[in-house]
Amino acid sequence: ELMVVTVSLHVIRVFFTRAYTKPREYVWMSGVLLLLMTLFAGFTGYSLLYTQKSYWAVTAGTNLAGKIAIVGPFLQKLLIAGDSFNKFTLSRFLILHGAVVPAVIGGIIFIHIILLRKVGVSELNGGGKTYKFYPDHIMTEVIIGLMLLFFMTVLAIVCPLEPGVKANPLVTPLHIKPEWYLYPMFKWI
Repeated sequence: ELMVVTVSLHVIRVFFTRAYTKPREYVWMSGVLLLLMTLFAGFTGYSLLYTQKSYWAVTAGTNLAGKIAIVGPFLQKLLIAGDSFNKFTLSRFLILHGAVVPAVIGGIIFIHIILLRKVGVSELNGGGKTYKFYPDHIMTEVIIGLMLLFFMTVLAIVCPLEPGVKANPLVTPLHIKPEWYLYPMFKWI
C-alpha cells in the first residue's frame, strides 16, 4: 500500500505542477501507466493472502476483467486458470506478482527515465527550468528511497500484519469491500 500511496502522491504532484504539459506529455503517459501497473501489482499481491476478503476480491476482479469486450472471457480464464477459482489460480497470481508485473514495471521505469533524460526533470514550482538528472535527481531519489525503506522496516517490526480469516468459497461475507485503492473499481460492479 505504501507503494500505491507514493506513486499516487507523485502523480498528483506532477498534475498540480503542470509537469505533464509539452514537452513532457510522454513522461506523463508512462507515469500513468506506472500507476496502473502499481495498482495491478497491489491487486495481485493482495490476492495471495487467500483470506475471505482477498478471495472475493479476486472473484470480483476477474469477473470484471471478463466483461471487457472481445478479450474479456479469454483474459478471465487466463487469470484464474479455468472457469472458476481453483488450485492453480494462486500460482498464476504469484507468478504475475513476483515476476511478470515487476518486469513490466521495470521496463516502464526504464522508458520513463529515458524520457526524463531527454526532456529534463521539472522543478516543483512548475516553471520551465530543469535541474540535472545526475547527481541532483539521482541523489534525491536515493535519499527518499532509503527513508521509505527505513520507514517500512520500522512499520513491519512495530505493527506486524496478522493474517485474516482463511478463504471459504462457500461463505459470502455480508459486508465486504476491497482495499481503498481498489474501491473505485469495486463501485463499477
